[in-house]
Amino acid sequence: MRRSLAVLSAALLLPTLGACGDDAGNTLDGPASYDLLFDRVVIQRQESGGNPVAMIVKYEKDNKSGVPEIPAKVVANFPIEVDKAKDLVAGGSLSRTMQQNFKFPDMIKGTITFDNLNVGAESCGAFFITFDPTQGGGTLNGKFCGTIELLAF
Repeated sequence: MRRSLAVLSAALLLPTLGACGDDAGNTLDGPASYDLLFDRVVIQRQESGGNPVAMIVKYEKDNKSGVPEIPAKVVANFPIEVDKAKDLVAGGSLSRTMQQNFKFPDMIKGTITFDNLNVGAESCGAFFITFDPTQGGGTLNGKFCGTIELLAF
């Protein structure tokens, strides 16, 4: 009985710790006023004419329409160095595409790191973003791991 209560207590607490995804290594934590639940993380290397343009990390949430919603999409423009923090304010962006259509406040500080940048390889990393305090403030932080897909144009 005592063990089942502990398991039940832990299960009830898990949703308050942050959004969940398909892997334990993928997390998305931020203001409670935003729907940050997701089903998977997609990592893409965007290229134009064979040249790297950006690394994209998308948190996707399935819905009934068949077109995934995006609770958070972080774009880091090249140049990017493996295992070095990339300044997102100077060379990146943050967006979301949700039915609720609540946009994030402006980013005043943000970094992202990748441990690999090669298409077809697994990459893990993390990002840390601080929002403008005059627009509600707060932070958005995430960890991600997945195989890098090519997004070429």
